Amino acid sequence: MKDWLFSLLRQQNAPRILGNVDILDRYTWMQTETVNFYERRMRGEPIVPNWIDPTDFAPQAVE
Repeated sequence: MKDWLFSLLRQQNAPRILGNVDILDRYTWMQTETVNFYERRMRGEPIVPNWIDPTDFAPQAVE
């Protein structure tokens, strides 16, 4: 199984398998508008990312 997985990852030029791990630190993995989303939302900032439907939020805090 391990050999099969590593072979597949090499075919896909996966950074970890090729030793290019540092590139993963440079990937943009989040929209800058949603950085610290949870903390900002808990402070009351009316931030609603495009991947969340506004109806997903409870109108009041749920204890």
